[in-house]
Amino acid sequence: MITPSEIPNMRGVEVWFEPKTTATTTASLPAGIPPTHPAVVITAPRAPLSILYRPTEAPGPGEALVHVEWTTSTPLDLHHADGGLLIDPPHVGGSSFGGTVIALGPAPSDASVAAAHNKLSVGDQVFSMAWREPREHGFHDVHHGAVLPDEMSKLPEGTRMHEAVTVSTNLVTVLHTLTKDLELEMPRKKDKKQWILVWGAASSRHHQELLTLGAAAYFDYSQGDVTDLIRSHVATAAASSSSSSDNNATIPLVLDYIGSLEGSLRPPTRLAEKGTKVAVMLSVINKHTTNNKPPEGSEFMKNHAQPDIVPALLEQGVVKPNKQSTVEGATLLERATNALKILRDRAQSGEKLEWRVDEKSAHELFPDLFVPKADPTKAETII
Repeated sequence: MITPSEIPNMRGVEVWFEPKTTATTTASLPAGIPPTHPAVVITAPRAPLSILYRPTEAPGPGEALVHVEWTTSTPLDLHHADGGLLIDPPHVGGSSFGGTVIALGPAPSDASVAAAHNKLSVGDQVFSMAWREPREHGFHDVHHGAVLPDEMSKLPEGTRMHEAVTVSTNLVTVLHTLTKDLELEMPRKKDKKQWILVWGAASSRHHQELLTLGAAAYFDYSQGDVTDLIRSHVATAAASSSSSSDNNATIPLVLDYIGSLEGSLRPPTRLAEKGTKVAVMLSVINKHTTNNKPPEGSEFMKNHAQPDIVPALLEQGVVKPNKQSTVEGATLLERATNALKILRDRAQSGEKLEWRVDEKSAHELFPDLFVPKADPTKAETII
């Protein structure tokens, strides 16, 4: 953990302090939690990452305060850092985190939020794709900004936190794209089968893994004739099958997981027909028509995707954590910088870059917060 008193010893590191804004809640922090915490921020495109000390906010109604231990770095973080894509510096990075709930706010009035809030307890280990506000992002040391419970999943038994932290960003964006953009509903046995082409589903190192997850076939998209091979495979399969789809297109659904104009968007145009629906995966929706109105979407997915669906799929083995590559470094800033360099150099393949945000657990840092529930003498875990 970096503290303000250590700043004189941090040679060459730019450290910022964010002024404390008017609190949205009158609640106070539990005893022992410092009023500020360091976060890794982008100050300008291509500039070195910096440390920004942010106020630690007490959780408001329906919110949770989380001690962050793990996060991941993704290509989106590289686009933020090098191109300034969709950000306003100083920008706190990180769209995922894994950590421990260290405080809960009061019960909310919203029934849907209350349902998720009531499932959480202080001491629960959680993981998340949190993207709505900078205070929710993953590159915070020691204390994460207050997070709504519908953005968190409880860690299933048998899964380690550093494994689970690789799941949320991938799975939540897929769930959103399938249900919102491709308008797919949960399949039923009586539904007619239809092809869906996932462009960029895996690197060449993991083609066989796709078959174990239920893929009907895989193709190497670097081959010049890959679209001909796909068309031939689908035609052969259709000739030997009596099943049909309500959509007359040979391949009615295309999901582009890369989003590159020449690399992934142009090739499927050679397969698209009248009726083909194409969705391009984006990791985050940052701004829409207004800054204070959330994007419209499925209320069911909003309330259940992370609290219920993600941990259930993980626990049942329907989805598996990505293979991980742990980025090392002596400090929070060094680990974040090293991860960014690996992304910039394209030095990793088929593995999710993960790193420790805090090398100490919540139980080591704040033991008094985790007293037995039967002990009435210490009750500052709930605000």
